[in-house]
Amino acid sequence: MEVQVKEKSMQDISEGLPDEVREELDLFERQVKDYQNGMTGEIKFQKIRLQLGIYAQRQAGVQMHRIKIPFGGLNAAQLRRLADCSDKYASNFLHLTTRQDVQLYYINLEDEPNMMR
Repeated sequence: MEVQVKEKSMQDISEGLPDEVREELDLFERQVKDYQNGMTGEIKFQKIRLQLGIYAQRQAGVQMHRIKIPFGGLNAAQLRRLADCSDKYASNFLHLTTRQDVQLYYINLEDEPNMMR
């Protein structure tokens, strides 16, 4: 018996987000633009991005995003979605940590809001 799995587009997934989450991501997108345009200082923006699990890398212009996985459990669809995000926005690798997190490296800051959607 073969099971057909319908792949959802990123737009399909983001449309299913709760309004509060969508609003937070829209706000973060504006905060990224404000930071890039010099309207928000480094210290203030650092606090914003760290609360979202976004860490600066030594390489200029790219970030590492740490995604917390409660109890370390993911289903196949969730893991595929993370792999899709890594393929599209990051280094093509999912780094699993000893603290039950997934880390994606080399993400451009301006791509973060869309990746999070």
